[in-house]
Amino acid sequence: MTVGKLTLDTPVQYVKRVGPTRAEQLADLGIHTVEDLLTYYPRKFNLRAQVQPIATLRDDQETVTFAGEVIATDYRGYGRRPFFECELQDETASVMIKWFHGGYLRDKIKPGLHIAVSGKPSTYKGLLQFINPPFQIIYDPEGTDLDQDELLPVYPAGAKLSSGHIALVVKQVLPEAKELIARWFADDYLNRRGLMNRPDAVAAMHRPEDTEHWSAARRRIAYDECLLMQLGIALVRMREMSRPAHTLESSDEIDRRIRARFPFDLTDARGHELAMEPKKLADEFDLVDETDFRVLCQHRHEQLGEMIESDPAAVLIGLCTSNGGRIDAMALKEQLVPQHVAADKWSGWWTRARTAVRRTEQLTLEGKNPVTVVYHPHGLTIEQELAGEVAKAYTPLDRLDLLRRYVREVKHRKGAVDAAFTAPLLSKLAEQADDFTYRSMDRKA
Repeated sequence: MTVGKLTLDTPVQYVKRVGPTRAEQLADLGIHTVEDLLTYYPRKFNLRAQVQPIATLRDDQETVTFAGEVIATDYRGYGRRPFFECELQDETASVMIKWFHGGYLRDKIKPGLHIAVSGKPSTYKGLLQFINPPFQIIYDPEGTDLDQDELLPVYPAGAKLSSGHIALVVKQVLPEAKELIARWFADDYLNRRGLMNRPDAVAAMHRPEDTEHWSAARRRIAYDECLLMQLGIALVRMREMSRPAHTLESSDEIDRRIRARFPFDLTDARGHELAMEPKKLADEFDLVDETDFRVLCQHRHEQLGEMIESDPAAVLIGLCTSNGGRIDAMALKEQLVPQHVAADKWSGWWTRARTAVRRTEQLTLEGKNPVTVVYHPHGLTIEQELAGEVAKAYTPLDRLDLLRRYVREVKHRKGAVDAAFTAPLLSKLAEQADDFTYRSMDRKA
């Protein structure tokens, strides 16, 4: 079913060649309306060269392109090299095409289908043939111009919807794109910036004349996206600025607590103590913890190099504090190399740092590629760190491995084994051992 006049809000189901089933497949790709369809751009283009009549093909030619209708197919699944073959015919002649291990093509290539093929011709027993050539299905033979080179769009496809099907649907609405899509700017504005108008740019994103035409269309679409992003940021800022400010409470107790957070005394140039209002202090200073890496860099710069070498855990705590409580290995390297750690010494330092993390209750390692260091200000016990893995340990080997790791970590931290942690694991291991023993006895009996 189709409707007489399309709009950007028209459900894609009412586009020509689209019905309820195809509409559901498009919806899986996020395409619900005509506007969604027009802005679903190809990820790349393949060049299909001008086709030659099959009768003019010779085995001494390089890569050639030809097209026709499949008139017969055959699949031989036996032998050392099973193959699928079809006979393709145009108005001048026919030719055989063979794909070794091509059983998967039986559901794709059937008699009556039109395809375009590109490849190097060869002969076998005096007959011209093509072996394992790439091909493209022609869904609209009458509306496809094969007499010139063409850039064919390749769309992100779904499990039940190929790129060719999407291209065919897009082709139905492209002629109306110039009327449907609004022109955001006047022509003189676009000319001064060397930009295409938006309707032409959207159409060129799907069917460009050449690669330069496609690049110009992409530049215009990118310009629009950047503009919308900047407008969105401006609106958010205006909304934030329009919010009423709350009056800050001022008292001697607040003043005392703020001063206590600084690792230094607030004095003027003569060394006299400064008396500042809490609001002014909050406006002029960003209070940070004394373990923050930024504080270490500013006020303990001379000792920082020695600290990095001798106490990696303290450095990691500082970096985590300055980065919201966690930092991954890549960000860590960016902050330390080469300002504080030489590039050729990074690997050794990072190995020692990870060992220090395992021996520090306030630090843990999470994830892989990249590993993330997480800071727990109040510290985590070994039992808390491994609690999540206890639930995942199912087999006896898993539980034995967890117990070994637990004992090893306790020794590293010079702690004591917690019976409340090990008892459930040992109990489960005993149950599994008894169960294994009973089953073995049953089998012997």
